[in-house]
Amino acid sequence: MKKFIKQLLRESLLDEAAFTSSHLPEGTGLFAKEQNSNELVLFNPKTKDAYGIINFVHNPNLSDFQYVISVAAEPGFGPLMYELAMMYVADKHNNFLTPARDGNIRDGAWRIWEKMYQRDDVTKKVIDFNNPNFKYDIIFPSEEVGDDEREEAFNELDKDEQHSLIVFNAGYTMKPNSGYNNLMNVASKYNEKTYDLASKIGDELWQKAYN
Repeated sequence: MKKFIKQLLRESLLDEAAFTSSHLPEGTGLFAKEQNSNELVLFNPKTKDAYGIINFVHNPNLSDFQYVISVAAEPGFGPLMYELAMMYVADKHNNFLTPARDGNIRDGAWRIWEKMYQRDDVTKKVIDFNNPNFKYDIIFPSEEVGDDEREEAFNELDKDEQHSLIVFNAGYTMKPNSGYNNLMNVASKYNEKTYDLASKIGDELWQKAYN
């Protein structure tokens, strides 16, 4: 596990091409649906193309924050999906976004979280490791750390592992910017049928990425 964490930390330093909303074709909007979970889809109704989808949910028994349960994006748009989700959570829920609580995070997604933690334009909030919602799953995926073992478990880890736990248990938020507002405004012009289409094509993008 230590080797795995150190490998992820090294990979997180690699530069990746990351697009902004200005790279999206004209007419693309951010289509939001709130049902059992929150869903955001970057979707262009004119071309019927989806560029990214992210789902997140809030369960206070598992996290103080909204946490990601699934995400997929066309190359280059991954970081933008996380940024937009952070802005949406701040805008609509006055909360923060955090990684999947089960620790099942792909390397590419983990690199994004690492970079978000380093960015000055992203606000972070880390809960105390004695909080029951401070999860150790990124380090101990098949073990449960008892309440009386939390401090000892944290202190026994090396600095890289402690850092990974902090990144994993931080909540992240960004102030909505003009790009976010423009994308939301585009989507607001469409009816529920188009929102359903965005969800369907976004799900197809996710299926393509994970199957």
